[in-house]
Amino acid sequence: MLAGTAPFALQKAPILTKSTPQTILVLEDEPLVMTVFQHVLQLNGYLVLEAGSAAEAVDEFQRHQHRIDLLIADLAVPGGSGVEVGLGCLRASARLRVLLTSGSPPTTWSKVDRDNFELLPGERVAFLQKPFSPGVLLGRVADLIRPVTGMGAWA
Repeated sequence: MLAGTAPFALQKAPILTKSTPQTILVLEDEPLVMTVFQHVLQLNGYLVLEAGSAAEAVDEFQRHQHRIDLLIADLAVPGGSGVEVGLGCLRASARLRVLLTSGSPPTTWSKVDRDNFELLPGERVAFLQKPFSPGVLLGRVADLIRPVTGMGAWA
């Protein structure tokens, strides 16, 4: 394990081909919102993994770390925050991108979440305020994971 990132662990990366669909892990505790994410993303060719709590997201990330291109994480989730999960996942995967979502602007977040957000590498992270349209979501997703789809550089 990496120091300061427990319970995240490094794993050997499998060989991925260009035909491998891009994989998105969605951390969202509201079932209706999760259904919308899943529907919109799957209709546009993405493979979607779901997590309803911080612990579930960490478990899914550990199981599928080397095939996850993007983590979409709500700020407020059971058992932690999307910022904390995103920070841990980013430390364990150099190719991962993170899209944080919230119904509240960053200025209203807890001090811990604001401080952790500042630690996130800006070129690998974006924030999207709820509510947003499917088109805005898809545009932000494409902008974030486009570099990952090239030659697989970002390692």
